[in-house]
Amino acid sequence: MAKHSTKDLLYKFINREMVTGFWKFEKIIDIHGCGIEGLRCDAVCYRGNKIIAIVEAKRVLDLKALGQLLGYRELLSRLEGQNPQDIRLFVVCYEAHPLLVGVFEKFGIGVVQVGKSD
Repeated sequence: MAKHSTKDLLYKFINREMVTGFWKFEKIIDIHGCGIEGLRCDAVCYRGNKIIAIVEAKRVLDLKALGQLLGYRELLSRLEGQNPQDIRLFVVCYEAHPLLVGVFEKFGIGVVQVGKSD
């Protein structure tokens, strides 16, 4: 997905004001010495010095986003010394199959569909 499309989806989510705070785009997760590189959340919302939400943007909802969000929350909560349950997870997309939405909801992840003209 082109960066422009990702940012467009993220701004549409933020404009809905479901989560408010300071937003950081393309948050790098820096894990030294483990051989994992290139971990980057599409957007992270902070209130004060605490992470309150992580958002991934996908043109079409897929299961890759499920693993990304769960993994990012666990890693960031450990790195930041936070309870992972205090960090809300969302995926914003243009298209989502209802069966996949149900899977995300089972894991407590909000799926927000936006229109291309929103």
